[in-house]
Amino acid sequence: MITHVLSTGDEVLIGDIVDTNSAFLCSSLKDMGIEVQKITAIRDNVRFIAATLEEISFNADICFVTGGLGPTRDDVTALACSKASGTGLVLNNSALYSMKSYFKKRGFVLTKDNEKQALLPAGSHMIVNHNGTAPGFYIKINKCLFFFMPGVPSEMKTMFEKEIKQVLMNEFNLN
Repeated sequence: MITHVLSTGDEVLIGDIVDTNSAFLCSSLKDMGIEVQKITAIRDNVRFIAATLEEISFNADICFVTGGLGPTRDDVTALACSKASGTGLVLNNSALYSMKSYFKKRGFVLTKDNEKQALLPAGSHMIVNHNGTAPGFYIKINKCLFFFMPGVPSEMKTMFEKEIKQVLMNEFNLN
């Protein structure tokens, strides 16, 4: 099974942060019997990310993507995925509800910028974020099953442990 990890974010490429997400994913996947063949880091650029996703979609069976799901202008990963998959972004009501609940519990106001995070590629499946606002999602593009997770390590790790592991076990008959 050909497996890739893709980290998005200018902050990774310019050295402002160390990509601990890739190390965590490689170790966790190894424990599940899945060996990662390639790790790639890419800038926050819709065109670059979409082209990379499309290339991976023809060459890998699974790809784990971290970063770019937040409320700011440079968070463009969901949009890039929609372009690579040939779908549009649609409002995911489960994602919006999850975000509203998260904000309400903490006494924060949900802004239009935050609502952007509930726009997911059509045909994708939302993944609950237990530690933050940005929902993850998974979608099949060509031959590859992509999992999209936030770049914040605590959010990504919890999402992987509580949600994605079970999907992997079901999809690939893992123990």
